[in-house]
Amino acid sequence: WSQEQLADMLEEEAKWKRQLAAKQALDADANALANDAARFKIGPELQPEKGVPSSMESAVVQALLSSLAVMQRGCGRFRIDVDTTEGDETYTTLKNSVPFTRVFCKGLAVNGLSNVRIVFPDVGSSALAQRDWANEDGFNVAAFERSGPPKIEESDDAVVVIAPASSELEALRKLADRAGELGLPVMLINPSVKSPGGENLGALGLYALGLSEFLATFENAYYLRSLSWGCLLRAFPSRWAVYELGPGGEYSKLEEMASMPNGEKLEELFFQANPDQQLDGLDMMAQGFKRFLDNYSRG
Repeated sequence: WSQEQLADMLEEEAKWKRQLAAKQALDADANALANDAARFKIGPELQPEKGVPSSMESAVVQALLSSLAVMQRGCGRFRIDVDTTEGDETYTTLKNSVPFTRVFCKGLAVNGLSNVRIVFPDVGSSALAQRDWANEDGFNVAAFERSGPPKIEESDDAVVVIAPASSELEALRKLADRAGELGLPVMLINPSVKSPGGENLGALGLYALGLSEFLATFENAYYLRSLSWGCLLRAFPSRWAVYELGPGGEYSKLEEMASMPNGEKLEELFFQANPDQQLDGLDMMAQGFKRFLDNYSRG
């Protein structure tokens, strides 16, 4: 190996170790919050953080209050998207979704929805969750299987589907219809056009198109996505808001809008706010994202 190749390998190893440490810290935070879920009891004392959440706890509070607002409007189908990876695919959508989902569901449980059924993409992931935390937390667990849609019961209070992929589309339709018949709210957390293992199914076309059309029947209750230079946030019933992350870690709102902005609009907003910023300044923006993720992970 050349010195350059060895240096690249060591750099990749160090990067992987940092990512692993961040993931372990996030899991530890989720465990601590799940064991102290009473803090999420909705009442006068539970006030959401304004703007971009600085921690997982703040994000869960915002998501809970947004979910309540959606259900109070009579909507029984909605989605929650929380993505702080900024495109990093070290871990799958499912693995990245578990810590938030666990704490969010504990928040549901302390607010009257005590029988929460969490639906996983496959039997293996559901068994792993039952072993590690779901049984201890008192959740009902189900999974998508080839034999048919996941089973839900009349005794369930809510159905939370974690990281559903395009490949589960037909079973997801049947699950949502059955939940509707039982009068149960259905919440999708981080629905993805990828398979549970991370492979992109978008090239198949029909899967992605079908999922997009189906997801259009779900209200966007809560949306948090980190950008390389800021954040996109929507907490129902508020409008969509685009924030820029400053050098000191503070967020400033660039614009609010009625619908989700596409990538072109986000780029336009950034360069309007930073007319002198060149495309080769991505190192600075990547450092800003790292500050966001560090704050979110540490709480």
